[in-house]
Amino acid sequence: MPQHGRPYSSKRSRKTSQRVQNHTVGTHVRRTGGQGERRRPDVAETIRRRAQMRRLVAGVIGVAIVLGAAILAAVLAFRGTVGSSMALRDSNAAEALSAPEAGQPYYLLVSAELGAVAAPLDNAGPDVLLLARVDNAAQSLSLISIPPDLQVTRDGKSTDLAAVASQGDAELIDAVKSFTKLDIAHFVKMDEDGLAAMVENLGGIDVELEQVIDDPQAGDIYLPAGAITLNGPTALQYLRADNLKMGRQDKVAHQLKFATLVLQRLFNGNFDANIDAIDECFQTDMALADIEAVAAWFAGKGAADIVVTTVPGYVSAATSVGDGSRGRFIGSTEDFAELVAMLERGETPPANTTDGIEAAEPSSVTVDIQNGTTITGAAALTGEKLTGTGFKLGQVGNAEQQVYTETLVIYKDDGLAQAKAVIEALGVGRPVEAGSYYSFDGDVMVIIGSDFSPIS
Repeated sequence: MPQHGRPYSSKRSRKTSQRVQNHTVGTHVRRTGGQGERRRPDVAETIRRRAQMRRLVAGVIGVAIVLGAAILAAVLAFRGTVGSSMALRDSNAAEALSAPEAGQPYYLLVSAELGAVAAPLDNAGPDVLLLARVDNAAQSLSLISIPPDLQVTRDGKSTDLAAVASQGDAELIDAVKSFTKLDIAHFVKMDEDGLAAMVENLGGIDVELEQVIDDPQAGDIYLPAGAITLNGPTALQYLRADNLKMGRQDKVAHQLKFATLVLQRLFNGNFDANIDAIDECFQTDMALADIEAVAAWFAGKGAADIVVTTVPGYVSAATSVGDGSRGRFIGSTEDFAELVAMLERGETPPANTTDGIEAAEPSSVTVDIQNGTTITGAAALTGEKLTGTGFKLGQVGNAEQQVYTETLVIYKDDGLAQAKAVIEALGVGRPVEAGSYYSFDGDVMVIIGSDFSPIS
């Protein structure tokens, strides 16, 4: 029967069915079985390779994380171990320390005991005191030698730093602060065993000896002049020796030189290995990061780049040159203030500021005495003390005002040596040149201050 005006043809029907079959089966099969089958392995290989790459990258990242964590843990463990080994133990130093301002220079006090084999080195207290000024911004380091026998006043009585140290670290720091008028941020201390071990663990310290060292009171080791590598025992001998050409001055110079060489050795080379080798040789409140900050800029510098100087002052005849005794060092606060000002200005003060003038013979000195305190009879009692040591007594009375907190020993023209002799006998006092301000008949005039109690 006709459909839509066209006769139905079974032949046409078969052709149409064949085209449909060829399109839906044959052509599709050929496309799938030909090009399609060749592409499938490429796609699968790409996917497989990408998966492998993702697993590889993930593995590398995982290993890196593990290694990073291990390195961080090792660094933290190292820093923690070093820090705990250096930490101050059984010390009250923190009570007297002042936190430094961020980015500003700061001071730290180093106290070292050298031990002794004979008097007078067996006195109690530190044998070496160094005040270090650290300026990280300016990349500068200065060391000031402070005599352990520096005369100070504590609780109204005259004493010295070594004696104060026996009362505690905080008391020592306070006494140094009182004289220097400086805040102290950190404290470092070591004993003779720690110092000797430090030298050994650093592999020795090379030094040039300008003179023979042969001091039985410092030990039984003979050190010839010339180049030498100090080990633990010889370092102690070098630092203790006192019977040198210039006595105390040479001894202080040796101690300052040694300190600069140790710092040079510590901060140059492998700092981590060096600090790890000596962290148990000393104690300090400093964090490892504080020491690393110095190491960061000091690397490549040498001992000569460290400024060294001493507290300005003088010693009496009993302690001046090579006699081996231990007396009091009379420091000048005014001169010290100028020394600090020079350091702050970036200037280099003299390496040795110790006055070597010896005190005069007491029997040649006439002393006038005025009582500048409210202690009744202080002038008379002071006169008794001076005459008992050989001085001649002049006029004795009261000062115009009894408000003096510091004992003044006033001298004329070239009478400094006479004033020193009086101060040595009293154990207290600051020398002042008379000029046109003071007038008196004797050679020296003493105005007694509240820092000295003649009764005691």
